[in-house]
Amino acid sequence: MLLLSVFVFPALSSVAEEATATSDSIFMGMNLFVEVDGVEYPMVGFKSGLHLYYKDGQLEGAPRPAKINFRKSIRHSDQFASLFDFETRPYSTEVARLMERYMDAIQQQMNFTQPLEYSLQSLSNLSAGGGMGPAGMSNVDAEIQRNQQVAVSQATAAVSTSSASLNNMQSMARGIEQEIGEKSHEEHFDTLLISLKFQPEEDLEDCYLFVRAKYLDGNGANPEEEAFNIQIAEIGNIQAGETNPVHFAMTGFPEGPQILEMSYHLFSGDREVPTEYSEQRIHLSEEEAYDFLYADLFTELDPPDTDPSLFKLLSREVVPASLTTEKSRSIRVSLLVTAMGEVDQVQILNCPDELVSDVERVIIEAKFLPAVEDGTPVDRQVEFVLDDIFRS
Repeated sequence: MLLLSVFVFPALSSVAEEATATSDSIFMGMNLFVEVDGVEYPMVGFKSGLHLYYKDGQLEGAPRPAKINFRKSIRHSDQFASLFDFETRPYSTEVARLMERYMDAIQQQMNFTQPLEYSLQSLSNLSAGGGMGPAGMSNVDAEIQRNQQVAVSQATAAVSTSSASLNNMQSMARGIEQEIGEKSHEEHFDTLLISLKFQPEEDLEDCYLFVRAKYLDGNGANPEEEAFNIQIAEIGNIQAGETNPVHFAMTGFPEGPQILEMSYHLFSGDREVPTEYSEQRIHLSEEEAYDFLYADLFTELDPPDTDPSLFKLLSREVVPASLTTEKSRSIRVSLLVTAMGEVDQVQILNCPDELVSDVERVIIEAKFLPAVEDGTPVDRQVEFVLDDIFRS
């Protein structure tokens, strides 16, 4: 595989905020959507090559290639992952194709070399033992002489054919080598080979990396028009405090794009985890973060209609031991989130009587942001599986 020289992109040129002790933070993140049959659904995960989303309450998966839309949005998190050791290399799929042809030409040369050496050795042996005998040779000797002459002629023809084929292969290899040299420049790349490392402060499950590149297509019809390319790389589970390397190829560029900006967004399920490179990241208390997000419901221009959303996942530390994972996965909760973000009309479904009080204590700890309709927070009922509001 032919790698081109290391290329410095304007991806992470700004000085990143230093990682601090764990706290709530507000940052400019990314909302992802899976578009299916012209309808957008919020993307809730990426696993085994499937873009996950809910449709009519059922979890669905759209395989690659899927249409993924993205929009910047203010996000909140009480988690953090350090992002470091970036290496981004431009790579040309055309050069890779040429390299395959080049290696094939080299192999063909080797295939012709052995027959040529055999033919040359045969010709040498025949020439050393050949020659015309005396005029009075017997009929048997004359027949041997004729056979030797035929063999020499055939060996000569074989040498000529093998030599011509070898010359053709050598000429082809030199031509491909020259073409590789001409294409092996940064202006011809159409793929980025990206490697980086993560180190989360706590365990994260079902992780994936969303990468967005903003670029100019200098060879396109509108060379000054900005375009975007995206890539989603599945990571899986990553452990707290451990360094987790990630390597992937970002394909889909036209040949020789001018990269203007790169942004990297780490997700765990449907929640974005901030890093040093998250835009406009600020640290707030939990109360300040909630108030900020609630106020943002009134200030966002042309906000989309949304259902009530959980402000933050609950730590298992506040969950009674009686609510095991198995039990909490079978219990459903229906409640009303008012326009003020308050919880009312709680109904606990499919729950043993002895666990109802424990579930009520858990619900008291949960905070929700209200639904938005036509740009205004509204009262709305929401139903969910109890285990979905717990941190793994």
